[in-house]
Amino acid sequence: MTYPQIVGTVGCILLVVGVARAQEASTFLHSADSKTPPVVSHSQRFVFRGFDRRDGPMIGRWSEDVVESLAGWTGAQIPFQRFDMVRISAEHAKQEAPGRILMGQDIIDGFLQQKMILLSPEAVSEEVLLEALVQALLFRYVLNRPGLHRNDIETIRIPDWLTVGIAQNLKPELIARNRKYVVQRIQGSRSPLLSEIVSWETLPPGRTDEKPLCGLLLQWWQEECQDKPPWPEVFFSLVEEKQISVDWIAENLLKGSTTEKAESRWAGWIRSLTNGIDEMGALDIRTLVEFKKRLRIDFRSFSLQPPKGLSWQVEPAVMLDWRYEPWVRTIAASMAGEMQLVLATGPKELATVVQSYQEYFEGLTVKKGQRDPSRKALILILGQAEEGLAKLEKEVALRNHMLGALDRSPSLRDSAGSPMPANNLLDLRRRFLDEVEAKTNAPEKK
Repeated sequence: MTYPQIVGTVGCILLVVGVARAQEASTFLHSADSKTPPVVSHSQRFVFRGFDRRDGPMIGRWSEDVVESLAGWTGAQIPFQRFDMVRISAEHAKQEAPGRILMGQDIIDGFLQQKMILLSPEAVSEEVLLEALVQALLFRYVLNRPGLHRNDIETIRIPDWLTVGIAQNLKPELIARNRKYVVQRIQGSRSPLLSEIVSWETLPPGRTDEKPLCGLLLQWWQEECQDKPPWPEVFFSLVEEKQISVDWIAENLLKGSTTEKAESRWAGWIRSLTNGIDEMGALDIRTLVEFKKRLRIDFRSFSLQPPKGLSWQVEPAVMLDWRYEPWVRTIAASMAGEMQLVLATGPKELATVVQSYQEYFEGLTVKKGQRDPSRKALILILGQAEEGLAKLEKEVALRNHMLGALDRSPSLRDSAGSPMPANNLLDLRRRFLDEVEAKTNAPEKK
């Protein structure tokens, strides 16, 4: 099967993502290895070629997680037909700049076929690959209709602000970064108008100021229509080549509102963030839930059958009883690499816990008799990790409860009932969080 548009005009898009910064990409993927056998994800929706053998299982599971997250975010399953795959390959960059992603798609025998090529994958960051994959998956929504023709691919466009905005809301660490951006860059100045953001049909490559704003716009979008986000209307409008403008948002998202009211509601939402976000807020309940989900081991993600007596999904502690089996070393090596990725991209408050889990998984990769840590040592390391994670859950839950009570307090308004100035509120919240942390770390009474 060939993809004639892979260079030049790629079906409907040629997604060339700019070179990622080295420190972003170095902990995500390794160099391409053409000798490694292809890896198929457990749902058989993705096939990976040319990736380092350490990356194959990890990126397969990562891609399936993106599918699950995107489907949960839109409220609709992503259309995949039987035997329908997204083919993702890694190659050494030759003439091209490393870190670029080329994407091609075509209609072959009535089926949408997609292919992505990562040029020097060691230079591709997780964020860049996330945006590229979301772009491909969104086209599956848009082009999911009978009578599909090749000409449809060439005419339909998905604006970058929409693709990037959705991608920025699928990872907790990106959500936290975008909310920090509000405090650091927007507070005290005019927030960009909706009309500005939805005009960004094409964004420059790399990490720019536009990305957090796209993420915040889509976060506001979801909050404004919690009952029923208008995704079917979005995809239909893109098929009909209609622009998702402020007028469209006012009519479809805000149900018959006006452009002026839409701009006002957006500006008010941004102000509410700058009045209520503290810089310590990177670690939240959602981040912890996502991290615990990452810890759960699914044999299907590694194209492995579970040993007799084990279910398809197990907790990390189960691996200890099978520690010298080859499958344990395979999974543990991948999980240790995943912990390194979390260390590089996750909130600092989680770092100690992640390091303990990483040490545990690395201990399971050592063969018997090769300075392998004792069972007792591994139990201790895992116990420290689990205890630390439970403590963080308790701390974040208490922080959220007390901050919610603080934000509802009448003391945050002056005698006229007006909200407290943003700077004063941030100072108050910082002092309050210090008190919460002190209570959390206080010795328990026996």
